[in-house]
Amino acid sequence: MNSIITLTTDFGRKDAYVGAMKGVILGINPSARIVDLSHEIEPLNIRQGSLVLASAYPFFPKGTVHVAVVDPGVGSGRKLLCVKIGSAYFMAPDNGLLTPVFEAEKSCSIREISNREFFRKNISATFHGRDILASAAGWLSKKDIFSRLGPVVSCCKRLAWPAVKRLKDGIRGEILAVDHFGNLITNIKASDLPGAIDRFRVKAGKRLISVWGKCYADGKPGRPMALISSMDYLEIAVPNGSAAALTGLKPGQEVTVTK
Repeated sequence: MNSIITLTTDFGRKDAYVGAMKGVILGINPSARIVDLSHEIEPLNIRQGSLVLASAYPFFPKGTVHVAVVDPGVGSGRKLLCVKIGSAYFMAPDNGLLTPVFEAEKSCSIREISNREFFRKNISATFHGRDILASAAGWLSKKDIFSRLGPVVSCCKRLAWPAVKRLKDGIRGEILAVDHFGNLITNIKASDLPGAIDRFRVKAGKRLISVWGKCYADGKPGRPMALISSMDYLEIAVPNGSAAALTGLKPGQEVTVTK
């Protein structure tokens, strides 16, 4: 184990929730190296949390433990999962938060986190992130306890992930998320657009976008442009501005790319 633990939550920074999780981890493994992926996920937005985790985890070393908590069903009968993919581990509620991870990886092993040996002694029904996930992650970062966490899980919940649709002269997708800069991230990948991408026109809502660039500086300030993002998705951006604010477009709205 490399003792690296990443945290992705919708807890924000105002309250002590994130700090409490870190305290639990460090109380079990003082040598743990904790990396914050994001704590600014929109409250209860499972899809956004899954996208943030999916965009970051491939860049971490082998043996990293990834803990994700966006958990509208905390305290209910939903399971808590530990997923082993290669030498990496993912801990999250069974609510679809790991959907993009499952889609990207060919095989995995899944255990329910149910062995109270690795929980805190006192468990709050409203804070499983601290009392179960953080505690189990602390132990897992010290030694391989994966097989002792709980029974094997054969199936788990997945989000209804939007698929792109092939058209006669292009492709149809949708906006998945809006990032911190107001860029509109779609579910259309670079591999969905064969050939020279600047041959395509992008229509999002009532906006027709024909300006393409390799980077934001290729566009003109205040005008929408299209590019392939660092995550390899089609993105709509406004140099020195916010595409979301300018266009009024939101996640779930349709995007078409045609020649």
